[in-house]
Amino acid sequence: MSKIFINYRRDDAAYAASHLHQDLAAYFGSQNVFWDQLSLKGGVRYDPVIAAALDSCKILIALIGPDWMRITEERLLTPDRKDYARWEISTALKRLSPEARPPITIIPLLVGGAEVPPVEDLPDDLKQLFENTVHKLRSSDLKEDPEVPKLRALEWKEDLAALVRLIEGGLETDYRYSLVGGAYAGLVAGTIVGVVYLFHDPDVDGTRIFFTGPFGMLAGVCISLGINKGVARFSKRLNYVPYAKIIGATLGGASGGILACLVAGIASALVSGGPAEPLHIVLAVAFATIFIVLGMLWPDLKSNWWERSATIINLVYVTFSVAVFANLLLAAPLSNLKGMLGEKWTFPLAVLILGAICGIMSGFQAGMALFVYERMRKS
Repeated sequence: MSKIFINYRRDDAAYAASHLHQDLAAYFGSQNVFWDQLSLKGGVRYDPVIAAALDSCKILIALIGPDWMRITEERLLTPDRKDYARWEISTALKRLSPEARPPITIIPLLVGGAEVPPVEDLPDDLKQLFENTVHKLRSSDLKEDPEVPKLRALEWKEDLAALVRLIEGGLETDYRYSLVGGAYAGLVAGTIVGVVYLFHDPDVDGTRIFFTGPFGMLAGVCISLGINKGVARFSKRLNYVPYAKIIGATLGGASGGILACLVAGIASALVSGGPAEPLHIVLAVAFATIFIVLGMLWPDLKSNWWERSATIINLVYVTFSVAVFANLLLAAPLSNLKGMLGEKWTFPLAVLILGAICGIMSGFQAGMALFVYERMRKS
């Protein structure tokens, strides 16, 4: 379902709604922006589709044009005729209660030079609308005219950029899915590493598997949390430019990776046998990152099987590229690092270096996957 719902009156702000949908769809993807003119297919019942979109959206943008209040008052005089714009807003306002799920952000957006109407003149079910911060979108009355001054177009772009930043804040990823993905990724990677070295090293006993799996799970959560925090923080600082997720994921992954390898170092000190091959750990983290990225994207993917399939293929491709890159460029440094680690990973600096490498590789992989996914989604 769409994350952003555009509410408007056709006799008041139809052109602004069309123009806004075009710009938001270019940034967030058309499937994430609900606008009745394009989102409703022919032959479907209007009310159930609108109700479902209102129940699932995270952002409702209420376009308020210069005639919005006059039309609202006129519709109050004809109660037998359903006022869909009013119904959509009042339905969304009911989700503002603390116990309502999922939460919603409602953005009143003044267009065409409109002003905030007097609250006392509003119907009771709409009075909450203007309790939220009101935003303006200047030059929203632009027509397809080549003589439109560039200044007015610039005003639209400036206000649109501020609106996009506000929407991004309301669309932050739910960490729960990603943390579950990170935990599952760490469990799988840790168990695989434990099984491999159980057969590789005759001095290792079976208890290693029971340590590496749970500690791998905890390490995966650390990396996942670092990547999520890095993406969210740097996206805001860099005004949500496309490459912000790559930078944020890489730096966040580095910090999470250091913590993860400290956890893994404790696990290694508790079990028998020599340290795991650093290159193998990096590759295991690279493949395990697939689950972390899937967790970050899962709220968007759970209703589209074809998008899930395409995204998994993309993740496998990115992971393969990261694995080849690591094998070519890091084989020698990681081999030297193995000697520094010692039999029990007792050299802290080596653990931190390996953790940073794992986190950087994982974060860069996640950032690139998110970047490619967004480009694919918008195409």
